[in-house]
Amino acid sequence: MNNDFNGNFRVREFIPAVIRTSLDLPPLWGRILAICPETIELMSKFEYKKGRVLALSFELGGEALEDIRGAITAAVKDGCGYFSYRIKLSDHNQQKALLEKLLRMLSKT
Repeated sequence: MNNDFNGNFRVREFIPAVIRTSLDLPPLWGRILAICPETIELMSKFEYKKGRVLALSFELGGEALEDIRGAITAAVKDGCGYFSYRIKLSDHNQQKALLEKLLRMLSKT
């Protein structure tokens, strides 16, 4: 894991993520590009609008994290048809748990 200039933790490999927008719809997929306790950068083939709330599930350091919720604050489509999203996390308890997980991972490196 590396820090980028925004203070996010960039992962050496993409982290696969399950994306849910509703319990009524099937889950979709994406890859986490960067992560910090307040925001997640996500890449996906699927298009979502700014302001859309997503619930992400993924594994970080061997631990499953489920339904991490946040709203899209920025979206950019690249030349290959993929979308990059910045997601602002909304649940303070989830932010705290994510921070603790990241700190534990960093202390092991």
